[in-house]
Amino acid sequence: KDTAFPRVRWMMYWIVFAIFTSIETFTDIFISWFPFYYEIKVAFVVWLLSPYTKGASMIYRKFIHPTLSSKEKLKLTFQSCQYITGAFKD
Repeated sequence: KDTAFPRVRWMMYWIVFAIFTSIETFTDIFISWFPFYYEIKVAFVVWLLSPYTKGASMIYRKFIHPTLSSKEKLKLTFQSCQYITGAFKD
């Protein structure tokens, strides 16, 4: 049975939710006074979680994954340069 897909979907959700919560921690004091702030926040979390909208998957694939991939490529390039120059010891 293919049980990897639900796990990947939940992984994407939790990564996006963790980033949202981290950002919200700092911005909450500035934007919590907007009308319907908490209702919009709940609607956003429902949108992230919904299997119909796949909001977390969309945000992860459009923003988070490309950012992480570019950082990984940069790190691999840096490690390759260190290995070639002899600065990287196993």
